[in-house]
Amino acid sequence: MPSIKSHLYKVGLLWMKAKRKGRPFTLQEGRLWLEKAGRKFPVPPSTSITPVSAQGVPCEWIDTPLSNTHKVTLFFHGGAYAAGSLHSHRGLASRLARATGSRVLSVDYRLAPEHPFPAAISDTVTAYQWLLKQCNASQIALAGDSAGGGLVLATLLKLKEDQLELPTAGVLICPWLDLTSQNPNLDKLASRDPILYKSGLHRAAQMYAKKQDLKNPYISPLFGNLSGLPPLLVQVGALDMISVDGIALANRLKEMNERVQFEQWKNMVHVWHFLGDKLPEATQAMERIGQFVNTHWH
Repeated sequence: MPSIKSHLYKVGLLWMKAKRKGRPFTLQEGRLWLEKAGRKFPVPPSTSITPVSAQGVPCEWIDTPLSNTHKVTLFFHGGAYAAGSLHSHRGLASRLARATGSRVLSVDYRLAPEHPFPAAISDTVTAYQWLLKQCNASQIALAGDSAGGGLVLATLLKLKEDQLELPTAGVLICPWLDLTSQNPNLDKLASRDPILYKSGLHRAAQMYAKKQDLKNPYISPLFGNLSGLPPLLVQVGALDMISVDGIALANRLKEMNERVQFEQWKNMVHVWHFLGDKLPEATQAMERIGQFVNTHWH
C-alpha cells in the first residue's frame, strides 16, 4: 500500500503543476529546477566523490563504504537530454552505489540543444569503452533514469552493433524510450501525471533529435532490435505518463523470451527514486535495484 508520504508528495506536485496552468518549464527553468531539486536530496554520509575524465568525457566516481572496487555501475542521469548534471543527480547516484554495493561512474554527457544527437550516446559509449580498459564487462552494469534510462538501452544497442562485449545487466528507471510520444495510452495518463507535460516532451525530443527521424533506434531505442541484450530491470511509476514506454519495452522483451524484470509501482510519479531516504518507496525501489544487479555480477 502506498505510503502517506507518497500521497503528500503527489498532492504537492499536482499543486505546483496547477499553478503553472499547463505551461511547461522553459529550457533554463528546467535546468535550474533540476539543480535545485538535487540539492534537496544530498549524498548519504561517508560518500566519496572523485572527478575523472573518461577519455575526454567528464565523469565522477562515487564510492560509499559499501562499494566493492571490482564492481562498477555506469550511470546516466535524466533530464530529457537537455537538463541534469553530475550535481543534480549526485544524490540518486550515490544511493545507487549504496544499494548495489558497487562503485558508480556517473557520466556528464553533453546536452541538447547545444549538443544534439548523437553527442550523448557518443559520450556514453566512450565512457563504457574507457571502463572496459580497466575491468571486465561482467563487472559492469548500466543504469539510468528517464532520458538516462533511454540512453542505457540506446547504448546497449550501439555496443551490440559495434560487437563490443556487453555489460552484465541494465537498470532502466522510468525510461524515456519513444520520443515520438505517439502511444495513445500516454494521452490517457497525461492528466494524472504531476510532473511531466506532453508539450514539454515534444519540445525536448525536437531539441535532441534536431530534425532527425525520431524513430531512429538510437534516439528512440524502443524501435531497435532488442534481441541479445543482457538482463534488464525496468521500473515505472503508475502516475508517470511515460510509463507506457517501460511497459511496451517489457512486453516486447517478454514476447521475444528475452530476460526482463518489470515492476510497476502504484501511486508513484516519474523517477520517485529521486526523493531518496525521504520517501519509503524510493528506498524500497533502490533496494530492488540492488537485489537485481547483485544477482548478475560475475
